[in-house]
Amino acid sequence: MIIYKAYKFRMDPTLEQKRLINQNLGSVRFIHNHFLEEKIKTYETYKRVVSPYLQMKSLRKLKDEYPWLKEVDHCSLMTTIFNLDDTFKSMIKEGKYPNYKSKYNKESYTTNNELKTWGNIKYYSVRLNLKDRIVILPRLKSVTIRGYKKLSSINGKIKSATVSKVANKFYVSLLVEMSIEVPENKCEKILGIDLGIKNYIVTSDGKKYKNEININEQRLKGLHRALSRSTKGSRNREKVIIKIQKFYRSLKNKRKTQICEIVKRILQENDVVVTEDLDVKKMYQTKSIAVKLRDVPFTNFIETMSYKAKWQGKKVIKIDRYFPSSQVCSDCGYQNKTLKDLSVREWICPKCYAHHDRDINASINIKNEGIKILLKQLNLY
Repeated sequence: MIIYKAYKFRMDPTLEQKRLINQNLGSVRFIHNHFLEEKIKTYETYKRVVSPYLQMKSLRKLKDEYPWLKEVDHCSLMTTIFNLDDTFKSMIKEGKYPNYKSKYNKESYTTNNELKTWGNIKYYSVRLNLKDRIVILPRLKSVTIRGYKKLSSINGKIKSATVSKVANKFYVSLLVEMSIEVPENKCEKILGIDLGIKNYIVTSDGKKYKNEININEQRLKGLHRALSRSTKGSRNREKVIIKIQKFYRSLKNKRKTQICEIVKRILQENDVVVTEDLDVKKMYQTKSIAVKLRDVPFTNFIETMSYKAKWQGKKVIKIDRYFPSSQVCSDCGYQNKTLKDLSVREWICPKCYAHHDRDINASINIKNEGIKILLKQLNLY
């Protein structure tokens, strides 16, 4: 089975390499904003999307007009144009346009790993040497890296490299294509999962995983107040922005670690995992729920569960999003339509008098519905 896995390393570039990275980041931002403006104007006038190949031709003229564009990695500029085209086509279906890029947002650029020729020598533009702890990138040459100390080699082909800058720290993420052997799934142990706000994850075997990450709201508010008081372009403003970026980077890493630990535990103990197909976008439209959803990234959890299960030969089944898992009695099947109030955490079935914990009952119903779907897939139902 062919999979794609990303390896992210922290870089320790020299002063000259930092200058080149910043120049490349600025050039990519300029190209994105320039061609986004062209796409928006053309679409509003003629209701058509400018081809990325036409914009590639325009790029040659831009390089003559702005010579500093010739000093950066050409492949990263090409990738920006094609990525913008994909994003633009996707967002206009929703009646929106992509955002213009600012140097105060997360900055990154992507370059493809191309086969180059120098005389009789052939080589790839992106190379990794874990023995010497260096990565070789276009224009930057050898950059010292840190991370993955126990990793001695990568058994796969590097497809692309994404260089990013967050809170004045530099990173490179290598996308690697690799072949793995997937074990056969016996489908013996099946688990239902109910995702919630009070309890992040509740399983059909009665386990509850709470969100252990606490956001320091006071510190975040203080940083944003300091940002609003600072003068645009000042050194103090840059310092505050870096502090905010560090805050969110730390929060993101904690969430990622928490999700990976829970997913690892669940997949070690089960062969099939059944979840709800949540309409997260619609949930964010409700203000009271949207504030709470900020702390429980359902989408990240489901995505992580899906790709890690696939690598291990395990199944993730999504049931219909309109299935009333919280209203149905898992003992007798009676549907209690009065349970739409989320404040009701426990209830007694009026038909069989079974006492239910709302979340555990929902996860059992999700599991049972998943078993039906699995049997249909195996032609046994």
